[in-house]
Amino acid sequence: MLGDLTAPELLRSMWARRRFVTIVSMLSALAFLLFSLLFPAPYVASVTLIPQMGQAPAGILGELAGLAGLPLEYSSTQEELYGEILRSDVVLDGLIEEPLVSDVSPEPRPLYALLRHSRVGQDSSLSAKDRADLKEHLRKNVISFTRDVATGFMKLKVKLPEDPSLCAAVANGLADGLDRFNRTTYRSKASEQREFIENRLLASNAELAAAETALTGFVAKNRAYASSPQMLQQYGMLEREVSALRAIWVELKHQLELARIEENKQMPTLHVLDPAAVPVERTGPGPVLMVFLGLVLGPLAAFLFLAVAEQIRRLRKA
Repeated sequence: MLGDLTAPELLRSMWARRRFVTIVSMLSALAFLLFSLLFPAPYVASVTLIPQMGQAPAGILGELAGLAGLPLEYSSTQEELYGEILRSDVVLDGLIEEPLVSDVSPEPRPLYALLRHSRVGQDSSLSAKDRADLKEHLRKNVISFTRDVATGFMKLKVKLPEDPSLCAAVANGLADGLDRFNRTTYRSKASEQREFIENRLLASNAELAAAETALTGFVAKNRAYASSPQMLQQYGMLEREVSALRAIWVELKHQLELARIEENKQMPTLHVLDPAAVPVERTGPGPVLMVFLGLVLGPLAAFLFLAVAEQIRRLRKA
């Protein structure tokens, strides 16, 4: 009962206005159909990833965050960090330019062209604004990265409204980009550091050899230096120079060994358990189901409208 309006009275009112109810139902079904055609349910492709067993050292996570352009104080778990790296400019810039094959274009074309985000032509380069807009779209509407607490597996999901082949290609491309970032970017930085220390060690070795030669030559020419305060002072200066350079050489040698260990350190990698397959069906209601929902919700909407209209009519009469 709505107010003092009984259910039988409502039913009689609806029956009397059955034409109105039918029209509302048809319009509702049509509206749902148009919505499903204009905004179809997306295709979703997912990659199942297995993280490296055990927690990665905090220092490595911090360095990876810095390389991805995240704040230096960034501290998080592996899956949260990987999720941020997947959405970072480092990974997305490479993905946008990567040639991919899709249902629309069997010939490899850049992702930005396949998604039709280039305003000056599908095969031309992106402007800075279009690139930024596309990356923001990918971050907010396309990419998701979650972890199943029960199994520990990670799920990288890509959601696109059309082109299932492209959906799977983007998901696999992101997984490859993350792995490439972990292995290549970090290793490249470690290699650069090792090469710098090696070059510095070579220079230090030459400086130490020159200082030792100078000290040996001084002693050979001035065997009685201990009896001369001036020569003794000069000998002390040469010996201190050799000692200082020897300490630097020892420290650089130690740092070189650490750099070599760091370069070959096993990085926290992701192993692909299941690569993304081309989705067969959309992940949402299709046009038939949407029409059915419209036919169900239409009479309900008409019922509520008639009930409220009848109640207002009675209140005005009272």
